[in-house]
Amino acid sequence: MPTKINDAPAATKNQKATPSNAGEQMRQAEMIFESSRSQLEYLEENARMIDASVAEHMRTRETLENYGGAEGMLVPIGAGVFINAKTVKADKALVSVGAGTSMEIGTKEAIAHVDRNVEKLNSARGRTSEKIAQVKEQMKSIAGRMEALYGSSEIKDE
Repeated sequence: MPTKINDAPAATKNQKATPSNAGEQMRQAEMIFESSRSQLEYLEENARMIDASVAEHMRTRETLENYGGAEGMLVPIGAGVFINAKTVKADKALVSVGAGTSMEIGTKEAIAHVDRNVEKLNSARGRTSEKIAQVKEQMKSIAGRMEALYGSSEIKDE
C-alpha cells in the first residue's frame, strides 16, 4: 500500500514546527520520502516491463501478418540460435490460453488475440503512469515540507 503524505501524523501536516517536534517531523518526512522513492522505482520498473511486453506483442503481430505466405522461416530455439523450419499450416497458430494449455486458431484470430493483449497492457501502462505521477507529486509535496522544516529556525537550533 503506497504511503501518502496524508498518512503522516497531524503534527507533520498541520502544526508549525517547534523546537520539540521539528526534528521528529523532519525524520517522519524523510521516511515517507524514502518510501515514496522506493515505490516510484518499483512503478517505473513495472512500466518498463509493460513496455517490453507491448513491444514483444507488436513483433508477434507483425510476424503473424507476414507469416501466411512463407514456405519456411527461422525459428528461435534459444541462446541466439535459430533453425530453418517449414510451415505446415501457414493459416493456423498455437495460442497459449493459460495454465500451460494452448489451442490452435486461425492466424486472423491469433492477431485479434494479440491485439486484445496489447489493449490490456496499454490500459495497465496508463494506470501505472497515473500512479507514477501521483507518487511524484507526493514526493514534491514532501520535499517542500522538508525544505520548510529545514529552513525553519527551530530545526537549526536543535
